Amino acid sequence: MTCESPFYKDEYAALRKEIEMILVEHTQLRFYCVIALAAVISWNTTHTYSSWPAACLARMVVVALSAVAAYSAIEKNRHLGRIGTYIRKIERHYLDENGAPEGWEHFHASKTSSEKAVADKVFWGGLICFSLLVAAVGLWDVYT
Repeated sequence: MTCESPFYKDEYAALRKEIEMILVEHTQLRFYCVIALAAVISWNTTHTYSSWPAACLARMVVVALSAVAAYSAIEKNRHLGRIGTYIRKIERHYLDENGAPEGWEHFHASKTSSEKAVADKVFWGGLICFSLLVAAVGLWDVYT
């Protein structure tokens, strides 16, 4: 298959659509995770448990939920990185000729990738810390 094959252009378009889909999923993951945490915290604050192990398990659901969501977000970001790397290879082939401007992936990677990584780490790290704090306070209330 030659590099001039329409396969690469079609693949480029399909990968761009996949990126858009993953970004929507990533936004939804944040939203639904916060809603789910609020629901679980509300449940835990209004419900009494008959035993210490049940109370511990119920309080740790908040931590587990935020950790699983954070892991999912990390994996989505890794997948986006792999797609971006491949798209940059396609862009390099098609745009290096005749002084064409750099493609979006080249531009985006040089300008914003570290900013987004920091924002994601702050959000998910903060959410996990908040979940741990809520679980600890809940367990303290149950224990005392």
